[in-house]
Amino acid sequence: WFMDALPRLVMLPELPADTRVIVPFQLASCQLDTLRWLGLENRVRPTAEKHLTVEHYYFCSPTSMTGCYNPLAVQFLRHSFLRQADASYDSPRRFYLQRVGKFRPITNEPEVLEFFRKRGWAIVDTEQLTQAQQIRLFAGADMICAPHGAGLTNLLWCRPGCKVLELCASTFLNGVFEGLAQAVGANHRHLIFRGDPGYAYAVDLNAVAKALDF
Repeated sequence: WFMDALPRLVMLPELPADTRVIVPFQLASCQLDTLRWLGLENRVRPTAEKHLTVEHYYFCSPTSMTGCYNPLAVQFLRHSFLRQADASYDSPRRFYLQRVGKFRPITNEPEVLEFFRKRGWAIVDTEQLTQAQQIRLFAGADMICAPHGAGLTNLLWCRPGCKVLELCASTFLNGVFEGLAQAVGANHRHLIFRGDPGYAYAVDLNAVAKALDF
């Protein structure tokens, strides 16, 4: 949604003012929030149909390959949404991003969570936050540690110099978030742990302790 769909709207001001936007029939609350923040809540057309006949149709292609970032897209998203951060949310400066019930599981997750709690870090599940709170969380962060996953799309909102440590399985490697961190000026590092065919992996906490010192 953030990296593939929304950046296409950067061209909307170039189209006729009455142009409407076709969107999926069922949208998540965060998707509805972003459309409202862009002032498009009355211009979107949810589409349950499999076939439509449209007299005048404009197609905006993706601004980059799926799983990649485009500097123009990053600039557009930050300009459009950073100001929507929930100022009332008391966000932690250092946090571990927990992925609850997801694939690519960390097999020793209880030990990982205890490791960060003992160091005074907050444990955060972004699915329990509104999109405005997630923007506030990442925009105010000094240091983030997280397993590879979609929650790291929120690196879009980080300040330059924010430190990010990404945990990865050797059987599932993707550099999208390293590139995204670079685009916003965050300081990204990663650790790779031996993964199984199902992308599960155990985290070496000694390696994490050393990697956090940067």
